[in-house]
Amino acid sequence: MISYTFTARGHLHIRATHPTTLEFTRDTQLTTRGNCIAGVGADFALGKLKGFLTQKLVRILIQAGDAQDAVSAQPNPLFSDGHELVIRTTDFGSARTFATGATKAARDLPRSLVERLKDPDATITVTIEAADG
Repeated sequence: MISYTFTARGHLHIRATHPTTLEFTRDTQLTTRGNCIAGVGADFALGKLKGFLTQKLVRILIQAGDAQDAVSAQPNPLFSDGHELVIRTTDFGSARTFATGATKAARDLPRSLVERLKDPDATITVTIEAADG
């Protein structure tokens, strides 16, 4: 099974209330308008993520402290953004869209996890796994 892990940081302004998207960004600053963002200062490598784009399904595990959740989605072959990684419940694809048809958006994350994502000292671990049989 293919697996790749990257990290991000928490931020006081993380709200995780967006109804259709979930995002990790390399940006280190965030306003409350960025309500889809679940982690800042992400250190993902575009080259590593491209290895998942031919898969039919990926599982994305998000963990901060003792809280975690998982999202399944279909990788978007058009993904090519080295700055933002967006996961969407819809089928909208763009260069920023890593995956579509996700089982969860930011607002669907457990609030116990979101509370940890709001901690600027939190290290968020994101593991992406190929979920194909």
